Amino acid sequence: MPTKPISDEELQETVNTYARLGTNTATAAELGVEDSTVRRRRKMAADRGITPKLDDASQAAELPNFPDDDVSAEEILGMMEKRFEKRLQHQKSLRWFRSSSNPWSRSGLLSLAIRTLVLTDATSRSCANTLN
Repeated sequence: MPTKPISDEELQETVNTYARLGTNTATAAELGVEDSTVRRRRKMAADRGITPKLDDASQAAELPNFPDDDVSAEEILGMMEKRFEKRLQHQKSLRWFRSSSNPWSRSGLLSLAIRTLVLTDATSRSCANTLN
């Protein structure tokens, strides 16, 4: 006697139950069939292109609210802009003293010495202020 053909609805029920429970044994126990029947039905369902369809309540997962864990891009750009302006201002302050003389002449060496002393004095004052 030939076996009766299995309907798509039975196969759908089998794959849905398997997707919910996760094992052939649990699926077989719930449907009241053998493990081998569940395996055969799952293979037939895959051959027919039947996939699990779970109800909306089991598919909808509510995600927690994740707060930001870092600084925003706008804040980073603002900080970088401030640093750029401050460094530019510093670089400009170092170029306040221009000399048109030859740097290897007496006057050029004198201006270089003065510039070095001024910068060294300013740097030492800055370090002293930082330490105090």
